[in-house]
Amino acid sequence: MAAKSNNQALLLAGGGVAAFAAYEFLLKPWLATKNAAAAGAGTLPTLFAPPATSSLVSSPTSTFAPGGVQGSIVDPRITPGGDVGQAMWRKNWTQQQASTRLNALKAAFSNAQAQIAAAKSPNTANPAAAGIPAAQQALSQNMAAAANADAQAAALAAAGDAAGATRWSSAAATHRQDAAEIQARINAASAAPAVDPAALAAWEGAAAGFKADYFALTGMNIPGS
Repeated sequence: MAAKSNNQALLLAGGGVAAFAAYEFLLKPWLATKNAAAAGAGTLPTLFAPPATSSLVSSPTSTFAPGGVQGSIVDPRITPGGDVGQAMWRKNWTQQQASTRLNALKAAFSNAQAQIAAAKSPNTANPAAAGIPAAQQALSQNMAAAANADAQAAALAAAGDAAGATRWSSAAATHRQDAAEIQARINAASAAPAVDPAALAAWEGAAAGFKADYFALTGMNIPGS
C-alpha cells in the first residue's frame, strides 16, 4: 500500500503536471479554434445577408437623357465610384447600404485570412513541456522500483515463500503500469501542435464565399486576395 501511495504522489508531481499542462496549453486552444471555425463557417453567411433594396435609387444605364441633355440621376459608378458605386449600380442600393455590406465582407474576409494563417502555422511553443523533467524523474523511479520488486519476488520464490513472491510481483506490476501511464503523458506533452484540417477547410471555404460575394457585387477582387 505504501508503494502504491508513493506511486500516486509521484504521478501527481510529475505525470499529473505534464498532463494538465498538455491539456491547458494544447488541447483547449485547439478545441477553441475548431469551435470558432465551425461557428464562423455556419453563421457568417447569415450575418451578411443582402440588405433591403431602396426604391429611391435607380439603376441608370446612362447619365444622359434623350437628346443629349444630362439627366438628373448621377451614375453611382462615377459618383461615388469604386466598389461602392459598382454595388449601388448592380444591386440598386443606397450608398450606405453598399458601404455597410462591402465593409462587412472585407472585415469577414480579413478575419478568415488570419484564421487560415493561424491554422496553417499553429503555435509551436509548448508550455506543457515544463512538466516533462519531473515526469521523467517519476518514470525512472517507477522503473527502478519495478526492477527491485522483481528481484525480491525472485528471491522469495527461490526460498519457497510463494506468498511473499506474489506480493512483490504485484508491486512490480503496479510500478510498471504507473511507468507506462507517465510515459504516455510525457509523449503527449512532447508532441508539437498539429494543423487542424477541419478548421483550415472551414475557414478556407468561408474566405472563398466572401471573395465570391464581393466580386458578384462589384466586379472586383476583394482587397487582400
